[in-house]
Amino acid sequence: MLEVFNPLPPHVIITSVAIILTIVLSLESRETLYLLIMSFLVLLIATNEGQAEKLLPLLVLMPSIFFLAPKFSRELGFLILGLLLAVPAVRELLTPQKALALSSLSLAISVLLSHGPSGRVTGALWTTLGVVLTLITSLFTPVAPLLPLSYLLTFPRNKRSYAYVILTMGGLAILFRAGPITLPRPELEVPSWLITGTVLQMAVIGYSFVEGWRSLIRKKQTTFLIILATLTLPFIRGNEPEFVLIFSAAAVRALVSFVIPHEET
Repeated sequence: MLEVFNPLPPHVIITSVAIILTIVLSLESRETLYLLIMSFLVLLIATNEGQAEKLLPLLVLMPSIFFLAPKFSRELGFLILGLLLAVPAVRELLTPQKALALSSLSLAISVLLSHGPSGRVTGALWTTLGVVLTLITSLFTPVAPLLPLSYLLTFPRNKRSYAYVILTMGGLAILFRAGPITLPRPELEVPSWLITGTVLQMAVIGYSFVEGWRSLIRKKQTTFLIILATLTLPFIRGNEPEFVLIFSAAAVRALVSFVIPHEET
């Protein structure tokens, strides 16, 4: 008699994903590996006994956030992580489900920020990966439907971008009709702690605009994050951690643009 297939336990899947992401990051930057290990140790020390369930999703969140930093300087993901966790209210809202939502969102954004392989087949696979990650993210957070719109407003419109937008919107429509996801509802009330908690990010991005807004706009990855953060504002209620994450990544990339001049396409 055939045995019923039992899926892997969630903690095994989460741990495996965390290990894979850490390995990928370590191949890109040894400094990133050191920072991740240090982050893991700090998190382990700060975690109280009996909170292992909350700890596991954070193991995926930390390496995921590092992918939001520029590829040539992944270690700056530590700064994005610090800006996110520096806000006390975000730490309180960081439930296991929210941590997984931020992880999925970070990975989806990182794929969109990278144009991926230029080959026909590999490029199609990369686009498919972006679609799949966006759809998975939509199961965790209503911010996900804003990704294809931000992508279309920012990056050059070609076959790959149109394919991503059309496939993603089609998938979102199917998920919406099936019931797993809901569309975000406008909530214009911005919590006061969100303003005080993102003062540094606002200062960096504001300074970037004042000093050279033309140069900043030409940096498509940074512009994408700024547009995504702006589109998230009307739906901020309940999605504050997502906004802080996106806004922090945009601020770090804007800062890097001045410290280490580089091209973004």
